Amino acid sequence: MYNRQNKVYHFELKNRAIVSAVLRGIVAAYIVYLGYRATPLHGEPDGLSVPMAWLLGGGLMVAGIVVLVYTVIRYKRDLAAAEYTPEEYAELERKRAEGED
Repeated sequence: MYNRQNKVYHFELKNRAIVSAVLRGIVAAYIVYLGYRATPLHGEPDGLSVPMAWLLGGGLMVAGIVVLVYTVIRYKRDLAAAEYTPEEYAELERKRAEGED
């Protein structure tokens, strides 16, 4: 019978959620990296004053963190949407039982 402990997912929807989360995570990491590169922590800023470099770098790092938080929230929503409902699971079990006979 349907057990909430052992979640069953639509294969394609779960894979799509994982791929989307990985790609968004890469984008978030790159934005944070660009923010770090813009700060004086990485080296002397080119063409920017030190306060502007901190402002730009900090802004980019905050934006990357926001994208990362969005990625986690969206992944959880997509994964929840990929779960079989009890009705879908019952139908799947019925089809499996018919196929084994």
